[in-house]
Amino acid sequence: MPVHSRIPYGLLTVAGLLLGSCQGPAESPTEVPADAALATPDPPRCAQGMVEALRDFGQGHYQLHSVEFQPPDSRYLAVLAERYHIGWRFVESAAPGTYYGCYDSLMLGQLQKRYGPDFLARAQQMADSLDAISPWSAYPDFPGGVEALQAFIYSRLNWQLAPALPDTAGRPCAVHVQFRLDERGRVQQPQVLKGLDAAHNQEALRVVRRLPRWQPAYQRGRPIAITYTLIVRFSRANQTRYQR
Repeated sequence: MPVHSRIPYGLLTVAGLLLGSCQGPAESPTEVPADAALATPDPPRCAQGMVEALRDFGQGHYQLHSVEFQPPDSRYLAVLAERYHIGWRFVESAAPGTYYGCYDSLMLGQLQKRYGPDFLARAQQMADSLDAISPWSAYPDFPGGVEALQAFIYSRLNWQLAPALPDTAGRPCAVHVQFRLDERGRVQQPQVLKGLDAAHNQEALRVVRRLPRWQPAYQRGRPIAITYTLIVRFSRANQTRYQR
């Protein structure tokens, strides 16, 4: 994947103009976005955009703009925000000659002086490598998957203390156990959210407390704690299949 694949057209154009003398011709996009074709240059607004960009840069407020691109690459935008302190806003038009086009032209030039002429490409490379380091966004996962989780639960239930119940619509046979999965995938604070009788509730809690570590949930490339609800079904089918 080219490193510029998610850098919007307007910034590619600006970068090419600023760096043309040392990098050769600007990259030619395969498709020119609608805002570039329809936008009308506005010299007074352009000048205002450049003045305000210089002011914002001096105050440490770094921001770039583009028309909305789908799907928005949250990894790329997160790298810009966390490593380079650059916010990103979607606007109606950021074409050359418009307020945001001129704002970004000056802001990008200042950012390249600060971070280096290829910082956008480096940010893209970092974003592309995030999944190789750790999951970017993921639900928690029990070792071995859902089938391994079911086998762990139902093979350890004491079916004599908490016997199987008819699995009918009129008579539920499940205990809903809620617990916290911390950043290391450990089960904490299990409690019955929706139960049956004391025997089935306590047996469900006993087994859930014995669960090993999970693969934790991830958000923005970092493990996070979440609340998880597990449904333990005291059905005859589960007893027949898993009872040791």
